Amino acid sequence: ILNTIESLKQRESQVVKLSLGINSNQKTIKEISEELNLSQSYIRTIEAMALYRIQSRYLFKVKNNA
Repeated sequence: ILNTIESLKQRESQVVKLSLGINSNQKTIKEISEELNLSQSYIRTIEAMALYRIQSRYLFKVKNNA
């Protein structure tokens, strides 16, 4: 999964890592928005799109290995 996270766009990867606590402590949406100087709603949008991409890539791999 870490390889998939690394393959995301830079901002998506950064938001996912911060929200899941990868390489640091887990942070809230508010903390991430303050750190990146972006709105909380935009952080939620970035996170949702990133998680969708991760899920899609995982399902693609599972489907093709079946």
